[in-house]
Amino acid sequence: MKKYKLTIDRFTGEGDIPKENWKDLISSLVLCGYEVYGDDEKIIFNLGCDDIVEEIS
Repeated sequence: MKKYKLTIDRFTGEGDIPKENWKDLISSLVLCGYEVYGDDEKIIFNLGCDDIVEEIS
């Protein structure tokens, strides 16, 4: 089974995510059971076995 890692950048091109919202996102991922690595600019976590990655271009 393949494993995937997802990296989310705080600077989305639509403007910076406010620091409080960034902390809330990290907290939400942890509460959902994800093992999260993050700092002030990026959040990195492994996708779960039932998560789906789709291309939406």
